[in-house]
Amino acid sequence: MLYTYLMTYDCGYAPNPFHGVLTLATCKPGMRRVRTPGQWIAGFAGKILQSRAAKEGTTVPVGGMIYLAKIKEVKTLDEYFNDPDPRFESKKPQVPIDVPPSHLGAVGDNMYHKNSQGEWVQEPGWHDPENLDHDVGGENVLICEEFYYLGRLAMKPKEEWSRFNIVIPDGRPALYGYDCPDFKLNALKEWLDSNDFKPNQVSGMPCLADFSWNGCGAP
Repeated sequence: MLYTYLMTYDCGYAPNPFHGVLTLATCKPGMRRVRTPGQWIAGFAGKILQSRAAKEGTTVPVGGMIYLAKIKEVKTLDEYFNDPDPRFESKKPQVPIDVPPSHLGAVGDNMYHKNSQGEWVQEPGWHDPENLDHDVGGENVLICEEFYYLGRLAMKPKEEWSRFNIVIPDGRPALYGYDCPDFKLNALKEWLDSNDFKPNQVSGMPCLADFSWNGCGAP
């Protein structure tokens, strides 16, 4: 089972592909509420992302795959924040995120938890307080240990995605993704491998990220 959607932003925050695991902890609340372990999700570049990337000097094709990931585990946002796993601890935003910031630290997505009164707390990070209700409305974090992250190296096959029975939204971002039950997963993974995209690592930097601030490469 594969669910696909168009991305309007790709800055390493949602999803966050760093520290050995890809996580989706913010944005896409409808998808985070209902997706389950064993399902696959994939994000593709939409026209809005293409335009934003072009302004930053990056060229990505509309319909190019940004990432593909298999959901291994689902945690609540509060469980994610309080889990001592060093991979998750590494995803907490590094503050202060002022000049010159570390983009890798700034895009940490592990920033929501509840206080003793059961109220949501938003730690300083990439999203502003106005994003709190939208983000926590998703309730969960999708944790993916098996993934491909192409970022600004996003591409699509010459034969188009129909080769793999993939359907992606046309013309606007999808809120909850599209179900492609006949997805040829093995063939797609072989195609990614043949184009030198390695599993479980960052192949290309995010389309809208500047890692030149501290010379940071892909961990």
